[in-house]
Amino acid sequence: MSSSSAIRYIDSNGRQYRQGHLMSLLPTTTVSEGERFLEETRVFNDLSAFLAYKHSQNRSSQVLPDLSQRLASCDFQWTFLASDTQFSPIETVRGLTTYLDRVRASKTANATNSTLTNTEDLPVLSANTTNISPSQGTELPLQQPFALLGAAKSISSHSLSVLAGMMELPQISSSSTSDVLDDAPFFARTIYPTSGTSKALMVYLKSLGVTHVGLLFINDTWGRSYQKNLAFSAKQFGIYLHPFAYNELDDFDERVQELKNSQMQYFIGALKPGYWKTAVRKLYSHGLMGKKTEDSIHYQWFFGGLLDLVAEGFVLNAKEDWDLAHALHGAGVVVQKVTPNDAFNKALASIKDDKAFQQDFINSHSEPHLFDNFTFDYPGWSKIQYLTYDAVIALGITACQTPGLFTGTEFYHNLLKIDFEGVSGRVQLDSKTGNRREDGVEFEIINVVISDRTSAREGGNESISFTRNATALITFHPETHQGNVELLQPFFYNDNTTKPPPVLPRLEENMNLIPEPVLIFGFCLAGIIILQSIGWAGWVYVNRKQPVASAAQPLFLTLLCMGTFLMALAIIPLGLQEPNTGLDAACMSIPWLVCIGFCVAMSALLSKAIRINKLMKSGTAFRRVALKPTDVMRPFLTLMCINVAFLLAWTASPYSLSWQRTKVNNYDEFRRQVESVGMCRPQGGHWYLFFFLPLAAVNIVATGLATYHTYKARDLPVEFGETRYLALSMITLSEICLIGLPTIGVVVGSPTGLYLVVSIVLFVSCNAILLPLFVPKYLCRNVLARGNSFCNSISAYNMDQSKNRRALPFRDQATHFA
Repeated sequence: MSSSSAIRYIDSNGRQYRQGHLMSLLPTTTVSEGERFLEETRVFNDLSAFLAYKHSQNRSSQVLPDLSQRLASCDFQWTFLASDTQFSPIETVRGLTTYLDRVRASKTANATNSTLTNTEDLPVLSANTTNISPSQGTELPLQQPFALLGAAKSISSHSLSVLAGMMELPQISSSSTSDVLDDAPFFARTIYPTSGTSKALMVYLKSLGVTHVGLLFINDTWGRSYQKNLAFSAKQFGIYLHPFAYNELDDFDERVQELKNSQMQYFIGALKPGYWKTAVRKLYSHGLMGKKTEDSIHYQWFFGGLLDLVAEGFVLNAKEDWDLAHALHGAGVVVQKVTPNDAFNKALASIKDDKAFQQDFINSHSEPHLFDNFTFDYPGWSKIQYLTYDAVIALGITACQTPGLFTGTEFYHNLLKIDFEGVSGRVQLDSKTGNRREDGVEFEIINVVISDRTSAREGGNESISFTRNATALITFHPETHQGNVELLQPFFYNDNTTKPPPVLPRLEENMNLIPEPVLIFGFCLAGIIILQSIGWAGWVYVNRKQPVASAAQPLFLTLLCMGTFLMALAIIPLGLQEPNTGLDAACMSIPWLVCIGFCVAMSALLSKAIRINKLMKSGTAFRRVALKPTDVMRPFLTLMCINVAFLLAWTASPYSLSWQRTKVNNYDEFRRQVESVGMCRPQGGHWYLFFFLPLAAVNIVATGLATYHTYKARDLPVEFGETRYLALSMITLSEICLIGLPTIGVVVGSPTGLYLVVSIVLFVSCNAILLPLFVPKYLCRNVLARGNSFCNSISAYNMDQSKNRRALPFRDQATHFA
């Protein structure tokens, strides 16, 4: 059990009071090049604490209407001492230990020199006196503080909490946000910890569509805590956080280079308080803040804990800080929402004209000379002022509500039960951590923009002022803790537009498009076949009455040309890809062209082979056979009807071919898939096989039948040796099927490979049909006119069958049609 943190005394009227002492350990100066300078915003934070102390002492309702009623029956009086801690953990601990040494020295002196009969009974003191009136005959001994106010930085508060915990001294902070302090045994705070701002910021970034964000943080207690909470919240919302820690400004340039190399465009800054300006300048000089880079990359920054930027009186020197102004223009700051309180603002602003209050404030400091030239010009309100005021009010209310000469443990236990409406909103503390409870706590995204950007030019006006716009309000559901973002007004970015910059660098996706040379090669193959088909068809038409063409039937030859023409056309839609349009229609046209073309050519070959065998068989029986056009067209119509039926059903079904681009498992450093494959694929899984397999089976059977009949007629001495060339053509087509189809199956996942293989297969197939049947005829185009014996040869097969009876030679054109 700790000793009492209060003493008892009786005033001249016989009224009994309890007396306590509050020690403030807030920074008011910063150190630069070995010299200390007052920081106006920090001084007014300290003034806010002193104002709360005065209002508690005087039971004043100037700011909080119900304060006088709450403290009406309070018998607690207290003194106030402030020690400048300079943002330093060492100075913070030194300030407390120095004062405690004075307390121990005072107790030792009073133990031997005091004339009081009761050491607990001391005369009344004014709020600022430390000496008893001479008429009382004694001095008031210095007291151990009943509570500590501070520190400002989390690392300082953490160092202080170790010492305060050992002595069971309650401690309250208005600006330390590190979650490490959750475990401090006697710590409380009126500011919400980093877990709240971290979650709020991630909710907001998620609403912007941000998926990757970099974090530049100071590698100290507060910075590591902030990074930990951001990482936890980022994981909740599916955002990848990339942390970059710096120890001091000495290694800052190295971290900045790592930031640039990361290629991210959204960053969070958790910079060291008191040194953030130097850090921001370095970021600006490296092109990471306030301007687009040579590659037109725009970096967007959000800051956590940098409350200086949102203070009402924040200004910069135009001559010295123009680069800093440009860097900050368009930045965002996430803060706990605090509604402006006019009563508090007026009370703080009125200090400028209250000389007595100024003197009391100066006397309350251990180094009053620091304020020799301070003017007390009100810079405007800030959130820290509000939170600091509420922290001291909370201590005053708790001291009044804790009975007797309480201990630090008793006081802290009651502090955690505090519940009042302060200038920063409702103040309630968590009973386990001492954190401000999140019930009803709201967060804002503050957009910092230069009020008059022309003043930010080098050598412009004397000062640069900023407008701080609350652009978004983030709230959390009290039960589900789901975050909600309410947009209040547009957010202006550094380029003065309201359009957010890209989340990440432009994705350089490997789309696996078919290279242009390969496309040209395939189109050339198609062109060759198309020209051949048109050319041979024209030659047949011109020579349709010549024996060389009429002997093989012009209709048969024309069908072959038509079939190869359609098959060659399939290469063109096969090569279509982005950015061409109509790709779905092009996909389904491929099986139509291939199947119909193959059907036409194959039905002609099959009809020809069947006809030859039928004629040769009739020749052995010495009877005339009349073949009608329907005999030739019957196989054609049968195959055509089957192919068209299945193709129509496939096209009308939900399982038709369509252009689909699928991602490949290849990722960049941002875990984006950087490779995809665009191809014609069937929809609906494997159901397309109900159409594809029958089509394939019908055409394969037709190919097998044609091959069989041509092989059977291979040795028949038909004029111009046509059966031999028919057999050659069909055997070649069969070999292509045996070799080409498995090869297509191997390369089916590669657009380039598939296009190349299919183009070659179609090219070879078409040539296998055209060349054996047309080239020999072209070479023998004048043979009959010369009476060549080769071209009028007699069938050895017929002679063998007629057993030496004279068989008349026949020619294809001798067959007459009824």
